[in-house]
Amino acid sequence: MSQRLRRRSRLLRLTLTLALVGVVSRMFYLHTVEGASLSNQATRMWTNDKTIPALRGTIFDRNNVKMAYTAKAYIVYVDPSQMKDAANIDHSKMVADLLAPILHVPVDQYSKLENMFSSGIKGWVIVAPWGSMIDQDQHDQIVALQNKVEKQYTGFVPGIYFDTASKRVYPNGVFASHVLGFVNTLGQGVTGIEEEYQKVLQGHTGSERYLGDIAGNPLPYGQMVSKPVQNGDNLQLTIDSTIQHYVEVALDDAINKYKPYRAAIIVTDPNTGAVLAMGSRPTFDPNHYGDASSSSVLYQNWAVSSTFEPGSTFKIATLTAALDQQKLNLSDKYDSGSMMVDGALVHDWNWDGVHGGWGRITYHDAFIHSSNVGFAKIALNLGAPLLYQYIDKFGFNAPTGIDLPGEATSLLFPVATIRPIELATTGYGQGISVTPIQQVAAVGAVANGGRLLRPYVVGEIIDPETGRVISTTKPKVQGIVASSDTMTKVRQMMEDEINTDREAYIPGYDVAGKTGTASIPKKGGGYYDNQNRYITSFIGFAPAKKPAVEIYVTVDTPETDLAYGSTVAGPLAKQILEQVLPYMHVPIDPSQLQSSNGNSASSASAIAGSSSNPKVQYATVPSVVGSSQSEAGNVLKTAGLSPEWVGHGDHIARQWPEAGQTVVNGSRLIAMFGDGQNASGKVVMPDLTGFPMLEATNVMTALGLSMTMTGNGYVSGQSEPAGKQLTPGDTVKLTFSAH
Repeated sequence: MSQRLRRRSRLLRLTLTLALVGVVSRMFYLHTVEGASLSNQATRMWTNDKTIPALRGTIFDRNNVKMAYTAKAYIVYVDPSQMKDAANIDHSKMVADLLAPILHVPVDQYSKLENMFSSGIKGWVIVAPWGSMIDQDQHDQIVALQNKVEKQYTGFVPGIYFDTASKRVYPNGVFASHVLGFVNTLGQGVTGIEEEYQKVLQGHTGSERYLGDIAGNPLPYGQMVSKPVQNGDNLQLTIDSTIQHYVEVALDDAINKYKPYRAAIIVTDPNTGAVLAMGSRPTFDPNHYGDASSSSVLYQNWAVSSTFEPGSTFKIATLTAALDQQKLNLSDKYDSGSMMVDGALVHDWNWDGVHGGWGRITYHDAFIHSSNVGFAKIALNLGAPLLYQYIDKFGFNAPTGIDLPGEATSLLFPVATIRPIELATTGYGQGISVTPIQQVAAVGAVANGGRLLRPYVVGEIIDPETGRVISTTKPKVQGIVASSDTMTKVRQMMEDEINTDREAYIPGYDVAGKTGTASIPKKGGGYYDNQNRYITSFIGFAPAKKPAVEIYVTVDTPETDLAYGSTVAGPLAKQILEQVLPYMHVPIDPSQLQSSNGNSASSASAIAGSSSNPKVQYATVPSVVGSSQSEAGNVLKTAGLSPEWVGHGDHIARQWPEAGQTVVNGSRLIAMFGDGQNASGKVVMPDLTGFPMLEATNVMTALGLSMTMTGNGYVSGQSEPAGKQLTPGDTVKLTFSAH
């Protein structure tokens, strides 16, 4: 018995020994032969790669007002199989009816939404298109709806789910939409700044590699970022939202009054080439670009992407060439009305087929009356080589290079083969095609004394993390068009036209300008002779002797019996300039305070409220910074200004408006002592009514108050009344309007 046990014991020990040797051998094999492969396989199983999307850069206007930014969004999904409760009662219609108003589903699309919910399909289905990109408020409303339904119907949980995303937000809708462009569902900029600066705005995605459990949750060790995300850079445009607002209002006025085929307005600083405002019609809302008509999107920005015959505004180029080459004496006379060139009739705009013109007039009057015959004679006298030399100098032979996509180029007669009749019509702007932005750049050279500047829209590219300015756009001189003496003469001629025809006359400011009324060519040749088939335009700048702002207005085919540049485009330009000049603090010229009948008139109707109020008086704002309250009070009383004191201290630290500005007599001046706080550490809310956006923003920032803003222009309302004591950091809502 013991021998049998010993034998079994030896056999068991041998078996265990062999098994142990086998395990050790296997472990040795796995460790030495397959160790690296298995280790890599395990690492792959545990390692997770995550892409970190870059945040698209924000677009600001010149005063740091957000024009486009990226915000958190949600995608709504539904599981139709969950629309029945435990009792097999179908609630799909109820949920669809409750959800539809939140998602803004049109009434005629309700049935489509209900069919989606009642389909019985198992799994997540996107509620498209209405739930493809909703905002935080809509998300919160749906969550509240879910909770309400779950409490009301026991055992029923609506199968609604969310996925996080981001969307591009344009807070002002159609505001400057053609300048901004939009971002499609693939994150690509389409048209405008979004397209032109796609690489700058989009940034670079990052990636994160980490060890995770079977569910993909990160383990508390071994985590690393292999490639950091680089968010897109911010852009600060040269666009001024207040001036842009004036442009948008004027465009809407033009559409409502004249119902034109299209219209465009550009406002620039002629001394730098910076675009202060730009708008086109038809337009679209970049938040809902899919709803836009094809024309509003496909035409893109008419101010940049389309060419047309300029008409009489082109006479500025012909006049400049003749004066600079000393080929024209403005006091010389000629017979207006009509003339024959190579067997073709050239006639003035008031020619009725038999009579017209203004008799025998000077070439100075040819510009004032916009005589085609006079400028045909000037062009023929210059000759094609000389005229084209200045056409090239003015930049009409090539795109301006503005930093917007889709810029068109001009269509000119070839100088080598141009016929006399073509040279004659070129002299007064017919038979050739140029873009609005080319005309703005060209006349900008007249305004600034001869320098052709490249127009631009982006002023700075800014690092979103540090606020560091990466690059700044500086004025770029493309060439010298003519001498400063020549440009002084041309500016005077343009001022004489405004003072004669009065289409853009503004008491208090010397405005220089030129209107244009261009015939529209037919596809088969010739021109439409219908009175309404014209492209009307106005281009000019102010003040004429020291230009601060340039404006171009064009309205294509206005529905009116008087479709002229002087009756359609000129008044629109005046409407904008009346607001822009005071907003930009352009001083009033007392010598210009005479209306057409010789009576004293308001120098800025946007401030005074009337363009013919003889009682309006004006004051130049003195400096009271550093003065005591009593000293400042005496100075302001003498100047005819009403002070408003904020803060606590012995001496004034800041003042608004700043010294040197011209304002209506009796205007308020806010004087701030110290940091704007009173002895109790509170801020007394000032009365900002009537202050322009930039000054109101500066006052609020200096006082340490936060703000939200609606509208553009001048302060017309404030959520906290003047005199109320606020704590620094409190938020005040300011409402702005054009007047």
